[in-house]
Amino acid sequence: MRLAVPLLLLAFSACGPSEPGVQPATEIIREVGGAMRPKMRVQVSIKAGAEEPGAEDLELRRRLEEQIEQENIGRLVSSGAGAGQFDVTVEVENTAEAIPRIQAILRSMNLERRASFRVIPAEER
Repeated sequence: MRLAVPLLLLAFSACGPSEPGVQPATEIIREVGGAMRPKMRVQVSIKAGAEEPGAEDLELRRRLEEQIEQENIGRLVSSGAGAGQFDVTVEVENTAEAIPRIQAILRSMNLERRASFRVIPAEER
């Protein structure tokens, strides 16, 4: 019990105001906690031009992947093609921000009407 009081005082002082340019302990804890939280994944599936995706479809997928990387939307996890579609899976910080950004890319590539989205929670991996 004697040790608990000084530890509490130390903890409270660490959470208080700090020197300019020094990050408070509460912000550090928040950042570490956020980094440990599993990220969500967004899978974008795009209907191919034929039953099996052809060279043109695979080029569209490559361009989509490049745009997602260039705009720092998230980390590409996987991509694939088959059964009349091709897909790209991206690990993102925030799905509510990432999906509209991906939709804008799809719109610029004239693919928005052919695309569907699926959010993959960490539990499904």
